Amino acid sequence: MRSTVTKRALHVVAAAARLAALYAFGVMLLLLALILWNREWIGNMRGVLQLNGFVFGSLFAAALLLLATARRVGFAMLWVLLIGLWLWLTGRIDWSPLFLVVVFVFWSIVALPLYLLGAVGFPGRHRLHVSRWTTTIPALVAALWVVLVVFTVAVTPAPYLFVASVLDGSFGKPPAWVLTLAPVIWAPAPMLIGLEALIRLRPVGTPTAGGLTSA
Repeated sequence: MRSTVTKRALHVVAAAARLAALYAFGVMLLLLALILWNREWIGNMRGVLQLNGFVFGSLFAAALLLLATARRVGFAMLWVLLIGLWLWLTGRIDWSPLFLVVVFVFWSIVALPLYLLGAVGFPGRHRLHVSRWTTTIPALVAALWVVLVVFTVAVTPAPYLFVASVLDGSFGKPPAWVLTLAPVIWAPAPMLIGLEALIRLRPVGTPTAGGLTSA
């Protein structure tokens, strides 16, 4: 009996380690891609971490613990944390639209790998048919998400979070229409993504057998 429990525990730990490693690899890969594409974003990265380093660190620690379940509840709790993180980051009314646009990129770096892992284990039943193309909702959401992140990085060329840069105006800004639409597009996007992921995690089917989410 004890041997069976031990084997089960080791199996769960192995699954958790695999998921955590994949998640961490995805986050690091996105950070590396961002830095290689535009080194000026290192300034933005430092600013966000200085403002919210404890929160980001706590989120990563929670991710490692919750992924140990390797079940729907673990992914669901992580998405609740990510939605809460976004609301906490953007809840202050004095943040500028430029802050929303920049923080969206870093929220995406933390959230996108989790979304892809969840899409593999829980792809959902519904498919979209466009002309001759057939795709899933997670695939479409991920594609639109990546396009929005790439566009955001492309139109926000320089760090702005340091006080000196803000005071002397020596920072790049996106086009005015981007800042105008920031509360309409960038602000609700993380919440909509999180809600879609949570809805897809409802226990209406069986997870992919032998997939990344099987413990």
